[in-house]
Amino acid sequence: MNADTKIYFYKGKLPFYFFPLVLLGLIAFSLLALVGLFIGIVIGAVAIGFLVLRYFFSSKKTGTKRVEDDGRTVVLREDEYEVIEKKR
Repeated sequence: MNADTKIYFYKGKLPFYFFPLVLLGLIAFSLLALVGLFIGIVIGAVAIGFLVLRYFFSSKKTGTKRVEDDGRTVVLREDEYEVIEKKR
């Protein structure tokens, strides 16, 4: 294992367009972060508002139907069917 670590530094001049480009990138990143934060806050507020409204308006009891009255389920009386046991 080599314990002699070498570090190289760039000793040349940076191009002139580098600093405005970095500044423009930082500004764009901060604007996108603020827009994302604003959108997150709006979505969170809408979700909380929906949950609160659902909590207050769900207290009304909806009329429940019997199984026979829903129109999709057939309920047979005991005299309308026959149980056949399978012999092995």
